Amino acid sequence: MHPVQKDGAAAPFRPPWLMGALLRLMGPQPPPSRVTFTPPLVTYVAAVATVAALLTGRWMTAPTDVVGVTLVSAAILAMSLTSTQIGSVRMSVSATSFLHLGLAITSGPFGVLAASLAEAAAVAVRFRSGWFRSVFNLSNSLVCGLAAWAAYHALLTLGGPVPVRTALAGVGAGAAHYVINYGLITGVLTLATGRHFLDHVRAALSAAPYHLMYGYAAVSFVVLRDDFGPWGFTFALAPVAALQINLIILARRSAAHERERAAQNEALRTSERSFRVLFESNPHPMWVVDATSLRIIAVNDAAVAEYGYSSEEFLDSRLADITESTGVEHGWNPASEPDVRRLLQRHRLRGGNVIDVEVSSHATEFEGRRAVLVLAQDITERIRLEEQLRDQALHDPLTRLANRLLLQDRIEHALVRQRRSANPFALLLLDLDNFKTVNDSLGHAAGDHLLVAVAGRLKSCLRGSDSAARLGGDEFAILLEEVTGPEHAASVAERLVEALRMPFTVEQREIFLGVSIGVAMGDSTRQSADEMLRDADLAMYAAKAQGRSRHVVFSPRMREAALDRVALEHDLRRSVNAGDLHLVYQPQIDLETDETVGVEALVRWRHPVHGNVPPDRFIPLAEEAGLIGALDAWVLETACAQIKAWREAGAGGLHVAVNLSGSEFEDGALVDRIADVLERHRLAPSDLELEITERVAVQQERSARETLDRLRAMGVRIAIDDFGTGYSMLASLRQFPGDKLKVDKSFVQEIVDGQDRAPLVAAIVAMGHGLGLEVIAEGVETEEQLIALRRLGCDGAQGYLLGRPTEAREIEERVLAERAAVRAAV
Repeated sequence: MHPVQKDGAAAPFRPPWLMGALLRLMGPQPPPSRVTFTPPLVTYVAAVATVAALLTGRWMTAPTDVVGVTLVSAAILAMSLTSTQIGSVRMSVSATSFLHLGLAITSGPFGVLAASLAEAAAVAVRFRSGWFRSVFNLSNSLVCGLAAWAAYHALLTLGGPVPVRTALAGVGAGAAHYVINYGLITGVLTLATGRHFLDHVRAALSAAPYHLMYGYAAVSFVVLRDDFGPWGFTFALAPVAALQINLIILARRSAAHERERAAQNEALRTSERSFRVLFESNPHPMWVVDATSLRIIAVNDAAVAEYGYSSEEFLDSRLADITESTGVEHGWNPASEPDVRRLLQRHRLRGGNVIDVEVSSHATEFEGRRAVLVLAQDITERIRLEEQLRDQALHDPLTRLANRLLLQDRIEHALVRQRRSANPFALLLLDLDNFKTVNDSLGHAAGDHLLVAVAGRLKSCLRGSDSAARLGGDEFAILLEEVTGPEHAASVAERLVEALRMPFTVEQREIFLGVSIGVAMGDSTRQSADEMLRDADLAMYAAKAQGRSRHVVFSPRMREAALDRVALEHDLRRSVNAGDLHLVYQPQIDLETDETVGVEALVRWRHPVHGNVPPDRFIPLAEEAGLIGALDAWVLETACAQIKAWREAGAGGLHVAVNLSGSEFEDGALVDRIADVLERHRLAPSDLELEITERVAVQQERSARETLDRLRAMGVRIAIDDFGTGYSMLASLRQFPGDKLKVDKSFVQEIVDGQDRAPLVAAIVAMGHGLGLEVIAEGVETEEQLIALRRLGCDGAQGYLLGRPTEAREIEERVLAERAAVRAAV
């Protein structure tokens, strides 16, 4: 057993040529190292050498087996050149220890001297030791060998069976050799390296089992020597070789383990270098946080640049120091979370600004300690865009009021609160009166400005706890929180009616609007927002039906009426498709000749259960249900077929006036459909007169204007119905491609009622004639009205006085009778 020499000598040992050859065969050797010769170290080595010299001189005897000693010494020399280091122990172990013990036991001091010289020479050659170390190694070997020899013979004198005493003596010799050898080596290493004594003791303990084994095996020398004489040492080499081979195998495994660990360490260093590169070059702020103290132990350049803090400031703090308090997340401990976690935080920059970040953490090791890698990505802009999209999804883009989706959510929350506290609330549904007329006459841009102004006025009338919403078009809603009852909600609704009655200024024009409001109370009978909206809608339509610009509070009767309306709509749809409707005709009289010159076709519906349904009830229903197109087509077809039938019966020469919905004129295919109907019934275009409202007559929609122009060019007669009740302007009427004005019956009835409407009717007649239009009065019911109309210059009239709406057969008989009377008068 000898120390691995790694601290070099001042004067390197130069081996003779034979040993040099052996070294070259063994491959590259470690270079000589240096040692510091301190006084304690020199004194220590001198003391060991003195003890070795004294013991050798005292116990040396004449050799008894020169040949055996020579062979074993040669073996020691050869084996010492290939001694094996186990693991990371700074001592080497070889079978020379076994041979050294064998010579000590069998050959006494002379054998010890021979073995020590051989081993010291091998160590000097192998490790290029200087004279100082060579002296120590020789002295150490002498002392250890002599101690082993003395221990062996001392233990043999004990009582007991010879085999037992011999075995114990061998083990004792090995123990003495081990303790003294490593005791002396530990002392010199402590003085030479300055390391603590116990560090070397721990390293020496790993070789103890081998020394005990070698001491026990050395006893075999005694037996082999007694049985085989001088050649006993030679036969003993076989088990020694086996032990040495076992050590070599163990050493190779140990070396392979060391290489594997070295490779792992290198891979770890490579990984750390790669981590450093990625860490420093990452464009996002990153920190390495100690898993125990949570202090930042590394920070990359991106964090320094984006946050404005220096590296030193970061390294003296925790991430919590720059995190805005957001509840649990502020005290987030990344080390206690799963391996990877993401969360949202708000971080404070050096300048005081706060940014939203998405933080992700990953458990790792950094410089040999548990750590957490933290990455922060600035998502301030993303959150802003998400909030903007969320706002757009929940608010009306024009008025910035809540939209239907947000209103429904607030109603649902109000219903939940009402169930808990029993405090009622109210929903007001508002529909602007006459907004469509304003929008059509002034344009959509003006209409948008008006809607924004309405929204602002509504908000000014509400409390902070109330909510205003726009549901689309000209429909708004108000959610009133914490009302005392229906009377409270009704008073708010009336205040809103009065507020919206005040004029609005749009594009330097004063605009007057009204509003119809339906009120639904939120109580235990309502289960959802849809029910609230449905009932408020029913109340709002009831307000419109009662004359507009008013409010109506919902009652269960309205729901029943709505159900009846749904059933009526279903029946109307079936009747339109099945042809269950029929037409009646009201005569139109020429006031100059008193002859019937035309008729107005009026649709009637005789319901199998409800009887005759008034037109002012089922026609709006048809418009709302989308049936008006089919209804208009049926009326047009039936009226034209009747004109043909009258002509074939000898009652020809009449024209038929048909009312069409305003939406029909926006359909470019209307002209082709009318032309097809006229062609199939072989009618002239002048046999058909289309009655339109003032709104259609003056609207600036290009498609409707083009349709009217094409119909007029084709020869179809165009009449403005109910003239005087709308918002037509003279400039618009001048461009109207029509043939006739029909004075509304409200003017006719007031001609002789003391309200002095005669000048107004006279002005209408004069204006119509000035525009080249025929003027006909509606709703003539008395002789006085008829006389007044003749005096004012009206061209024609129709009304109950001149003929009620009647069946086609009666019109035919009337026309035939008139013509017979004319022929008789001639």
